[in-house]
Amino acid sequence: GLTWHILGTREDMPFPNFGNANEPKCEELPNGDVIMSSRKPHGRYYNIFTYTDVETGQGSWGEGTNSNISAPSDWNGTNGEITTYKVLGADGDIHNIALQSLPFGLEEYSGDVRRNVGFYFKDITSKYSYQKGGVNDAATFANGWEKGMLVSTAQGSGYSTFTLQKDGRLAFLYEETPGGYSMVYVPLTISQITNGKYVEILGDVENFDAAPVNITYSYCCGGAEWLSQSEIAYVGDVFPPVLSAAFVQTSGAPERKVTADDDGKTFVIECTLDGMPFKPSSSYEMACWYSLKIRGAKDIYYNESTEKFACGTSAQSGDEALFAFVGNPFAGYKIVNRELGAEKAVGGAVSNKAHLSAVDYEAAPLFMLEYNSNKFVFRNTQDNLGYINDVNSNLGYWINNAAATDEGSSISFTLERDIYELNVGEAGCATLYIDFNAAIPTGAEAYIVTKVNDGYVTLEQVEGVIPAEEAVIVKAPLGNYGFVQSSDEAAAIEKNLLEGTLVDTKIYAEAYVLGVVDGEVGLYKAELNQDGGTAFLNNANKAYLPMSAGMNSAAYSFRFPGSTGIENVDAENSAKTIYDLTGRRIENPVRGIYIVNGNKVVIK
Repeated sequence: GLTWHILGTREDMPFPNFGNANEPKCEELPNGDVIMSSRKPHGRYYNIFTYTDVETGQGSWGEGTNSNISAPSDWNGTNGEITTYKVLGADGDIHNIALQSLPFGLEEYSGDVRRNVGFYFKDITSKYSYQKGGVNDAATFANGWEKGMLVSTAQGSGYSTFTLQKDGRLAFLYEETPGGYSMVYVPLTISQITNGKYVEILGDVENFDAAPVNITYSYCCGGAEWLSQSEIAYVGDVFPPVLSAAFVQTSGAPERKVTADDDGKTFVIECTLDGMPFKPSSSYEMACWYSLKIRGAKDIYYNESTEKFACGTSAQSGDEALFAFVGNPFAGYKIVNRELGAEKAVGGAVSNKAHLSAVDYEAAPLFMLEYNSNKFVFRNTQDNLGYINDVNSNLGYWINNAAATDEGSSISFTLERDIYELNVGEAGCATLYIDFNAAIPTGAEAYIVTKVNDGYVTLEQVEGVIPAEEAVIVKAPLGNYGFVQSSDEAAAIEKNLLEGTLVDTKIYAEAYVLGVVDGEVGLYKAELNQDGGTAFLNNANKAYLPMSAGMNSAAYSFRFPGSTGIENVDAENSAKTIYDLTGRRIENPVRGIYIVNGNKVVIK
């Protein structure tokens, strides 16, 4: 024993504040650091020792955490085993997992509670399953455990241990009746233990994290990009650092595309997380609006009379019950309410059972979306235990170790008003075709095409709300514009020559699309460059003008309502020889694109 040394010091102990910590077990994490699991009432204590020098064993313990992963009885505190393995998943991928044996106990105290011994398991492939902010974190390790196989229901099934056999099964040894100390051996496969989630033990855990690289993420949700590429120094995994392994697993395996630069150290990873319950927004003006329920039944809304946020079973359908989430999964989200406008957001002092109110947007806290115990919850980033919860029919904070898994923290999301973000370039025009009634934003105008003339098209303005699946031309200054889903009825449009597509679609016909040539915006003949020159690709949510009989111009300019005759052509140019784009000489040109004295001129 002379060569054994303490991990840490007498002053740096793993559980200095937990007087009943005992019968601990240690195991190595994928990154080489040490996880300690200790007996306690109701579950386990965990802490992680981080090496600063592996050769000499120098390092320090982190902050121990109290984990209630087992049933509520004090007698579930037993000597259980913890082990880590590299395994093959049923999904065909290689994973690292941790196994913890413990009694499941009874649902409530009955005087006979040390029984139902079995397994808990946790995927630790991602270092973010046991790290936070790049640092080992026992509280993160303590979350996200799944209940595995129940091995025995006999009375007294308590203490347990296990090890790997040569045949690939685990030798599980545990105590039970008669006498409470009869030892039972049973060989188990990893598939049995994890309910089929993992199928084969491959050996010791492996650190899949490579040397530090620069990674650029582009995230999508439900097919629509909701977070532009964000560069971050990040090692290894292709999942967002702030999303737990449980969130990723529940969301489904993300579709991902990985490309690498020539230096081999810069990667671009595009992820589609269809399990995301909402589409984050870049601003209040570009927000999708959701109704929220807490506990699965109570509507969340802003109560104007109390100036606080409430939750109740009476249906709420106005703007006071619509919420949006401005931010991203790296830093968190500010929660805004449609009735309160862009200057306010959800906030308030973080203390147990404190009610949430409307605060100035700049002073509002960021909330992190987490997935725990098969439910989505929000946590205030200023307090690791400050979870939004139902506090006596008011929205407030519930601060304790169980808040993340408490049913009162469970929030569900229903999209009520979608949004389409349209970019208008320097030309001042864009086309739009979406599948919901949309309010026309301030600063933008929408037009349909009602008539094709000689060299120009006649436009008619749409007022207020654009009907669903109605193709329009949008006129606006340079910038991004949010077309928010509207509950208002849209006026019927009798004749519109424009058509559109909701997804990228090949159009097997000649048509005109919005374009800019020599700085002049108009409808130009689409180039048939698909399928051997028989089609063109119309992009998602864009409009086009089908070619019909008599349409033979190479381009059509726009005639907006109220404009007549020739505009922006001086007297000198008007007196000169003018040709249209088909080569015909024109004596009295109207709105359109012409060749004047050998130069292309737009008559507006």
